[in-house]
Amino acid sequence: MTFIVNPKAGTKSTSSFANQINRYLDKSQFSYSIHFTQRAGHGFELAQEAVNSGVSIVVAVGGDGTMNECARALIKTDSVLGLIPMGSGNGLARDLGISRNVAKSLSIINKYHIRSIDCGTIDGWHFFCTAGIGFDAEVSKKFELQGTR
Repeated sequence: MTFIVNPKAGTKSTSSFANQINRYLDKSQFSYSIHFTQRAGHGFELAQEAVNSGVSIVVAVGGDGTMNECARALIKTDSVLGLIPMGSGNGLARDLGISRNVAKSLSIINKYHIRSIDCGTIDGWHFFCTAGIGFDAEVSKKFELQGTR
């Protein structure tokens, strides 16, 4: 299992995340590594590296952007995606009923209950929660470039 953590996601610090994994993840079932993203697109690269090295579970720790990057790398593979929502919106996690509480999210992973979801595609670009064009896309882009939440 590989955890891909976006340290800039949301408003909470992800610095104590490793301690929470040690406390709540069932280590009798799972071994894991933790990788932190360093820039936009890095989550996709890390997830792709994990899949290529045979990792069966990739867990996105962050918001919808982190989740989208990781999930895109898992399309048409046998690897599954886990979510620990730590972003500011967490739209997909909310829709799927995944708690923002790390202990509760890890308990879902411990149960290893897998369900399939659909993804959309626009002009070859896959998305898993929302997509926008026009005004809402412009607002989203400006929000992303602000650097603060």
